[in-house]
This record gives sequence, structure tokens and C-alpha cells, in this order.
Amino acid sequence: GGAGRVAGDDEALDAVLALNGIAMVNVGEKFVKAVPVAQAESSPSDGPIRPSWKMCAGFGAGAVVALLSGAVLGGLAKARESEQRGDVAAPVLYTDELASRGREGERMATAAYVLLAVGAAAAVVDVVLWVERLRKAPRKKEAARAGLFRPNGVAVSPRPFGLEVSF
Repeated sequence: GGAGRVAGDDEALDAVLALNGIAMVNVGEKFVKAVPVAQAESSPSDGPIRPSWKMCAGFGAGAVVALLSGAVLGGLAKARESEQRGDVAAPVLYTDELASRGREGERMATAAYVLLAVGAAAAVVDVVLWVERLRKAPRKKEAARAGLFRPNGVAVSPRPFGLEVSF
């Protein structure tokens, strides 16, 4: 098996799966996935799966919307807070309506903090996605060899009447 698989009986498992038209391919350094044999032969398996452009743009847009919404709500909450202060020269009568607007301002401030936190988290995720998307693919150390499986230099390929094992 590959780097993400436990050494030992991987060759036997790969052979049994290959007889049933299933191949295990590496996904990154720690994981494998089961795919049809034809797909395993035609697609590279050692590189990480890169995020799509749409996913990167989506997280970026979500971050911008959340941050702008948080800033607007924060501004409104700040305006409600200044209503509560009043002026010593011309004191404001503290009515039930003013108290209600003060509680509403507190709720707006809480929502603003939540939106700013969500926006910041989405922005961090967006930066990580863009870094992964723009990272250059690792170069293959060896040219691809013929055969489906090459654990420890042994190739195991399904054939119509069994398996072909080559060293």
C-alpha cells in the first residue's frame, strides 16, 4: 500500500479488491479511497485534492458579507448606546421606550460580535483555501510505471483469468 496504509497484508487486500474491480488509491499522505479500477488507472492519486475556485470565492464572499453586516450592526448598536448617555445640560427623560431601545442596542451589539467572529473565521478559511488552491503540485519522483499496484516495488494487475504479479 501507499503512505496512508498499514504495511503488511496490503498486497493481498489490493489483489482481492482488484479481482472485484476495486482499487485503493492514495489521497494525500494519510488517506486512501476506493475507486473503480478504470478510474484508478486514469487519474493521479498521490496529490492532494485542491479546493475549487467556486469554494474559495464563496468563502471569501461569505466573509465579506458577514464582516460588513457586523460592522453595520455594530454602528447601529453604538448609535443606540449614545442615545442612552444624554447630556448634562439638557438631560433626557429615561422612558420605557428609551430603555427598550437600549436593550435592542445590546442585542444588536451581540449580533454584531457574532457576525464579526463568523466573518473572521470565514476569512481565515478562505486564505487557507486559496493557499491550497494556488500551491504547486508536488513533482513525481518517478515516472508512472505500468501496472495498477506497486507496493514495495511489486506490481499487481488484474487479468481476465487471475492476477499478474511482477517485481
